[in-house]
Amino acid sequence: MFSIIIGGSLVAVYQIIKSTDASVNHIILQNEANFIFRKINWALSTANQVNSLNTYSLDVIKDNEEVITLWQSQGNIYIKRGTEDSLILNSSSVAVNLLSFTIIQDENQNNLLKVNFILTTAQNGKQASQSFSTNFYIN
Repeated sequence: MFSIIIGGSLVAVYQIIKSTDASVNHIILQNEANFIFRKINWALSTANQVNSLNTYSLDVIKDNEEVITLWQSQGNIYIKRGTEDSLILNSSSVAVNLLSFTIIQDENQNNLLKVNFILTTAQNGKQASQSFSTNFYIN
C-alpha cells in the first residue's frame, strides 16, 4: 500500500515539474517576442517610408532620414541603425527562424506590415517552439 502511495506521488511530482518547465519556456518565448515586436514598432514609429522590403529583411527611413534595417540570419534577428554596428535583438538562448515581412492592405486600404517568425528555446532540457505574428500600420 505504501509503495502505491509513493509511486503515485512521484508521478504527480514529475507531472508538476514537467508542466513547470513547459510554462517557463512559454514565458521565455512570449517575453522574447514582445521585445522583438517593440523594437520593430520603434523602427516604424516615425518612419517616413519603407525603403526596401523583401521577405527576410526590412529597411525603414525615419523622420531624421536615418535608415533602420532589420533582418534574420543564422537564428538571430539583427537591427542596424544608420552606420552603427548591427545588434542582435534576441537573446542567446532563443533562436529565430522564418522571419518574414509582408505588406498587405486592410479593408480600408491602409497599408499593414505583417511580421511573422518562429522562436525556439531549449531551457531546462525541454525544447519549445512558438509562432508569432502581428501587423503594424505603415505610411
